[in-house]
Amino acid sequence: MGVRVFQERQGFTQWWLWLVVIVPLGILLYQPITLLIKQPDFSLGDLDKSFWIALGVLIVVHLFLAQCHLHTEINENGIHYQFKPFHFHPKRVNWGELENVYVRKYRPVTEYGGWGYRVGFGGIAYNVKGNQGIQLKFKSGKKLLIGTQRPKEVKEIVNKYFKHERI
Repeated sequence: MGVRVFQERQGFTQWWLWLVVIVPLGILLYQPITLLIKQPDFSLGDLDKSFWIALGVLIVVHLFLAQCHLHTEINENGIHYQFKPFHFHPKRVNWGELENVYVRKYRPVTEYGGWGYRVGFGGIAYNVKGNQGIQLKFKSGKKLLIGTQRPKEVKEIVNKYFKHERI
């Protein structure tokens, strides 16, 4: 007896991505922290407006990345996915809407321009890391790729439900 429901939740957990956010924040905060330590009469009010704008942008980027996650569920009814904060509610794809579904290796940068919510020549992609995905080909001709970190498990359950086998 196999898996009846597959669930996966992914987030942006790559160390290099967080480094890209943290290093500029450290550089930005270095001068005011140094001035606060060395000059007792220094006040944060002395900082230029551009400092506060840059700090605000970096905080927003950090919060945005922390909120982003891709949730995928596959069950007997179809594939459900939600890429927060872009989707307020899960999106549902019923098995009957699909011409084909399979797990494949893809090239995130060359096929879709990177990770996240992406539109490329191969259709729409929702991915947060890696190079494995669930390729959906709709009867309408549209294509959708949903990234996964667990391709073997996805392949097993997709093959059972899409080919109308019962688990």
